[in-house]
Amino acid sequence: MLIAAVAAILAADPQLPRWHYVPSPHNWMNDPNGPFYDPIHKKYHLFAQYKTPREWSHAVSDDLLHWVNLPVALSTDEPYDKGGVYSGSATTLKNGTTILSYAVWTNDKQCLASPTNLSDPNFTEWTKYPGNPVITTATGAPPGRDPTTAWHSADGSLYRMAYGTTSGAVVFSSHDFIHWNETGYLHNSVSGQWECPDFFPLPNPAPNATHLLKASTKGRDYWLIGTYNDTTVKFTPQYSEMGELPSTLFDQGKYYASKSFWDPVKMRQVIFGWVAEERQVDDQGAPYGWASVQTLPRSITLDVSRMPYVIKTKPIEEMAGLRNASTHYTHAATQVQDTIVFPAPLAGVSLEIDMLVEGTCTLDIRVSSASTERTSIQIDSTQHTLSIDTTHSSLNETGSVTQAAIPNTQGAVQVQVYTDRSIIEVFVADSVTVMTRRIYPTKEDAVGVSISRSGTSCTLSKLDSWQLNDAM
Repeated sequence: MLIAAVAAILAADPQLPRWHYVPSPHNWMNDPNGPFYDPIHKKYHLFAQYKTPREWSHAVSDDLLHWVNLPVALSTDEPYDKGGVYSGSATTLKNGTTILSYAVWTNDKQCLASPTNLSDPNFTEWTKYPGNPVITTATGAPPGRDPTTAWHSADGSLYRMAYGTTSGAVVFSSHDFIHWNETGYLHNSVSGQWECPDFFPLPNPAPNATHLLKASTKGRDYWLIGTYNDTTVKFTPQYSEMGELPSTLFDQGKYYASKSFWDPVKMRQVIFGWVAEERQVDDQGAPYGWASVQTLPRSITLDVSRMPYVIKTKPIEEMAGLRNASTHYTHAATQVQDTIVFPAPLAGVSLEIDMLVEGTCTLDIRVSSASTERTSIQIDSTQHTLSIDTTHSSLNETGSVTQAAIPNTQGAVQVQVYTDRSIIEVFVADSVTVMTRRIYPTKEDAVGVSISRSGTSCTLSKLDSWQLNDAM
């Protein structure tokens, strides 16, 4: 009865997202872990850091949007992980078996787990390798954590896997995925501790940009593009170093500890990111009963039309499947002079808004009566900036202003906005600039949307919107 009562309270929570991944039973969540696709049972899997001490939550999906929560996959049931099962990845071996590789709380061990029952279509239970840890500082390995998905050596004889250290990403190699030898550093760095690294070939490579190396460091998630030499097992970045340039951030807002995987169904690299709360919670999610969400799934592509090259992370095409067709709204091209308050159905707590704007325009969402609550998204195509102002988003929270550069484009700028109760994700200029924030409106009528001129001019060339259906 108590569990049912708590579930009912959480279901009624106006801040709880309805199509972003949140584990259940609700509790604390942070890093996404080990996403992969199982081609035998045709299911996507997603894990995440869950509860305190950390365990791995587990969910499966047919489309990366509608997730079914399963029991905890990895719990703190061994002496070496009693303080927490930390982040990691999934690798599908040559024999088709998927192995989870993960770190533990002591920052000195890398471990493995595999499905207990391969005939179970959900891989509900996971068994830790009895010889864990397979990499440890006790045998000379550098301290560090969060192993990557493994890749093959050029001749196919070796698996290679990296994890983050205070000096960059160190690589280990293995013939059998059990016995590992240190190979050297994939890339050295002086940027501090690297967390949750990723390394993979780009889906659409260019001659001097064939691979992407990602790290969570300095509290943000950065990418480097460059080339990889399999003989030396070295990555050479095209430009900059990890954590140097704001333009190499995956997301300019609330976003960290991301994890990606190769989706063989759509031949794309898909990434999830952890979006923490922007309100006070403890490490069990109190006082709200839950904490944090994962971003909508985004596909990673290299944009070679810009110099220097940039990485774009776009909402996956399946997002269109959440649109409620009956709520489709369009607005004709308009020279915005005063505030335009859009009519229903462009109103609500879960929306997709696609528009083209030029000049200095402010889109207000989740607007209450008398605008006592509102979240302001300003696009300035003349100064080439995007800003999100949450200082009036909630009567209960202080909020802040986050600003980032957008590409210097000729003419109108494309803007996509996704809202899901307490999270907003904004994609600008075909997803070259992305910004995620958390908002916490308190008023039931905080569902309005408007656009206004906030400079000398604002032209709205196109607007399409939809209310989005629940998926969780």
